[in-house]
Amino acid sequence: MFKDNRGCAVKREKEATGMRRWKKVVFLVLGLALWMGPLASPASARMTGSDALRRGLSYYKQGDYDKAIAIYTKLIEKRPDLAGLYFLRGLAYAKKGKADQAIADYTRALELKPDDAKAYYNRGLAYHKKGDLDRAIADYTKAIELKPDGASAYYNRAIAHEKKGEIDAAIADFTKAIDLRPDDAKAYYHRGRAYDKKGDADRAAADFEKVKTLRPDLADLVETFLKARKAGQEK
Repeated sequence: MFKDNRGCAVKREKEATGMRRWKKVVFLVLGLALWMGPLASPASARMTGSDALRRGLSYYKQGDYDKAIAIYTKLIEKRPDLAGLYFLRGLAYAKKGKADQAIADYTRALELKPDDAKAYYNRGLAYHKKGDLDRAIADYTKAIELKPDGASAYYNRAIAHEKKGEIDAAIADFTKAIDLRPDDAKAYYHRGRAYDKKGDADRAAADFEKVKTLRPDLADLVETFLKARKAGQEK
């Protein structure tokens, strides 16, 4: 029962996060389309740059990241000055698990557009995936400076701090993420774990109860954590 409930919960969380990211990608593509001209001369190609962008977006949405990357690469050859193209290709590389290539593209995007909060944030995610927590934290921090209302940047910076054992910093970031997104059950759950590590049982319990209120389907997740912690204390 626990496994099934947790699986459904994780799936819904991923779908909600994916939808937020997807909307941002769509707006980026629509913006880039205004800047794109023909891929080649009218005599040799009918597809315009905006047509190719939309096709790349379609491939990305379908999960065909190789085709999306191929289209973005061709567009970059024609318009190497557009930061958004590197960003889009970086997203596709990240989806394929190619963190180094994603980082390279996000870095190039930032060279062309140094104030792009989403590029810093996604490069932070790529560094995080590689286990380079210091660089991840630095990028999340820059993203927050540029976009202080970005709850996801606070949340992921908190996760990185927690992995480094920086519990107070993690709690502060989880709290900020909750302030910005009060219905984020997973932020309450992880803050509860952080409070538990500090030995603050009352605050941990309050956060775990909040998780159950917001997401009853995550109750098993909380109980499993508490049982595991208790078993560890009894050894």
